[in-house]
Amino acid sequence: MIEDGYFKVFITAEREILLRFSVSPILSSQRLNYTTGEELNEAFSGYKYLIYIKTSINEKCYFHVLYKQHSMTGPSDFSVSRVGMGFGHKL
Repeated sequence: MIEDGYFKVFITAEREILLRFSVSPILSSQRLNYTTGEELNEAFSGYKYLIYIKTSINEKCYFHVLYKQHSMTGPSDFSVSRVGMGFGHKL
C-alpha cells in the first residue's frame, strides 16, 4: 500500500531497491484525559514524515529500514519518531 508521497523502484543487475518518501498533514487529532476518560477539546495539528527503503538480498530475502516522525503542535508541542529495520523472506 502506497500512501501519498513519492516512491521509486530501482532495479540493478544484482538487486531491486524500493525507495519511498512521503510528507502528509495530520488533519486532526484529539486527546483523552486518562484519569477520567473525558475527551478534551484540544486539537493538535502537524505533519507526518516517512522514509522507507527496501532492498533485495537475493531472490527470496530482503532487508528494509523505516523512519517515521509525527511533529505535532497544539496545547503542547511534541514529536514522535519511530525507527525500524528488519529482514523478510518470500514464500
